[in-house]
Amino acid sequence: MTSRTKSFLSSLAVAAILWSGLTPQVAASEYPGQENLVVGVQNKYVQQVQVALVSLGYPISPTNGRYGPQTTAAVSDFYSSRGDRSDGTSIGPAGYKAILSSASTTKTPKKKTSTTKKAKNSKAATRSRFREMGDVTLINGARKSRKAREAVSFEEWRAAPFSKFIAKRESNRRCKAVNRTGKYRGRWQMDKNFWRSYGGRKFAKRPEKASCVEQDLVAYRGWIARGWQPWNY
Repeated sequence: MTSRTKSFLSSLAVAAILWSGLTPQVAASEYPGQENLVVGVQNKYVQQVQVALVSLGYPISPTNGRYGPQTTAAVSDFYSSRGDRSDGTSIGPAGYKAILSSASTTKTPKKKTSTTKKAKNSKAATRSRFREMGDVTLINGARKSRKAREAVSFEEWRAAPFSKFIAKRESNRRCKAVNRTGKYRGRWQMDKNFWRSYGGRKFAKRPEKASCVEQDLVAYRGWIARGWQPWNY
């Protein structure tokens, strides 16, 4: 076999790996380095992380190995779910290992489900992860019992990882945020009825005009009354 033929066959083998729909199996401890896991790159390591995040319920489509906005948001939310803060633009050794380890313990559903059922399952899985962390907004009956929620102080609620997760999900924790329709405003994306019902008008006419702490206090009152239901969790 000529050297040219060997080179050609080798190139075909590499191309087959890169373009196949399968993610190469790499042990979680084999961190590929930040230069391979940063916004803008496209490689097998990013694809591996994307597949792991999708299995954990984070929306990334397609899982093509390109580190773009969806991957950035998913990585940031994953860190938030663990009580950490990250802008999601890169993945360090600890985050890489945590993502892959979490995905390896997640069972793959045996049957296809509807989009609605998948969404419900994803929310249940998210709540479960925070509950296992001992999140005060989800344990000791706090999710369903007003009496249990009243036992959680404002400071405890505000510091809870799940509270931070919801604020991140709603507005990226931006107190001045206003959605495209103008209906939902502030860090917690509250509409005018919610804002008025839980004392917001005492602070400002609209949520984004109030301070972040004042917005948190109104959201806390709403949580006491209705749990996470207003935020669809």
